[in-house]
Amino acid sequence: MIPFVGLTGGVASGKTTAAAHFTSLGVPVVDADDIGHFLYEAGGKVVRQIRREFGAEFIAEGGEVDRGLLRQEVFADVRLRKRLEAITHPLIRKECMLQMNAARGTYGLLVAPLMFETNFMLEHLQRVLVVDCDEQTQLAHGLERGISSEHMELVMKVQYNRAARLKRADDVMINNGNLTELDAMVSDMHQRYITMFTN
Repeated sequence: MIPFVGLTGGVASGKTTAAAHFTSLGVPVVDADDIGHFLYEAGGKVVRQIRREFGAEFIAEGGEVDRGLLRQEVFADVRLRKRLEAITHPLIRKECMLQMNAARGTYGLLVAPLMFETNFMLEHLQRVLVVDCDEQTQLAHGLERGISSEHMELVMKVQYNRAARLKRADDVMINNGNLTELDAMVSDMHQRYITMFTN
């Protein structure tokens, strides 16, 4: 398997935007959230288990999991969140490993929002890169994406606080500026990783 860097950060910190720029530079990106969303689609591997464990009200008319409703419930109740993680995480880990083993290049990127909180795949990573921004910027980004301030606050309570996340990071990109600045940081980090993983 090629070397993998973990990419994580707080909600609405800019992880998705940063990952898209890494992709544009030719870096293979494995996204745990995208894999999770696929499992929730109609006919997905966890739909039946969600119905059984949480109830039919969490399944939308089209047969897919109502992710918005489920998210609301699990972020408000730690026991429900643990039950959900017990269902989804083994499947997400398995698919991540398949994609990571198939990846080709100098290095790859694994994107996961709760990487530190759940120690997600850390044993398979050479480094962890954190995208960080101050809370005011985070809330502004969230509102731009249509996330309510109430939901943002719920998620931020579940996630590590900034200090704890930064303490565990190997590399950090501070995303308090604009897209051009973030793209420049990604390009710089990419060159660092190319040098690091080819020597």
